[in-house]
Amino acid sequence: MKYKKIILTLLIVLIGLNISFIAETLKVKKAYKTLANDYNNTLIKLEEKSSQNKEVFEKEFDKYHSEKLKKVIQEDDLIKIAQNQWNYVITINGKKINANTIYTQDRNIKIVLAEFCTKEKLLPQDILIKGMLTGGDPNDKIQSHIEIFSSNKVNTYEENTDGDKYIVYEIEGISPGDIITLKMSPMLKDRLGLGEVGQDNYIEVVGR
Repeated sequence: MKYKKIILTLLIVLIGLNISFIAETLKVKKAYKTLANDYNNTLIKLEEKSSQNKEVFEKEFDKYHSEKLKKVIQEDDLIKIAQNQWNYVITINGKKINANTIYTQDRNIKIVLAEFCTKEKLLPQDILIKGMLTGGDPNDKIQSHIEIFSSNKVNTYEENTDGDKYIVYEIEGISPGDIITLKMSPMLKDRLGLGEVGQDNYIEVVGR
């Protein structure tokens, strides 16, 4: 069943992340084996009740799954796993940023910040959202982690496709010598995997 696969995949992720408690791998495996048996028994009971409403079933199992995981894995480690499930990419006219200064002959540019989760769900929703850039805080928005400075008008909008989020910034009428500056929060820069790219978290796009 897919839930067995989730359990095994989580164990593999834990090993890959080299989390602090990995030295206790055998103990974790034993705990997961116990959980797997417990899951099977619980699933049978829940599936009997699920005939009424699939959404209710999934919500109930999500809650059960979350409670069990929190008993065998520390919260900080669960957040690390959750962060590993989220991907962030920033592109300019479809090309990923790979330098702190980018030159373009395009007169119109589209900057896109994409946020998307791996398609295979390994964690219950309440844990998964803590791995987002915003940590699932409803008062924090991904847009607050990036600022665009330009003498030209910046048209901003958001697109959502199958749970993936795209923050789009469109700028038209760029002339040679125009400079568009992208300022990113340290958290966003880290999640984008830009490393040393950009000084003080700034990226410049220069018109040619």
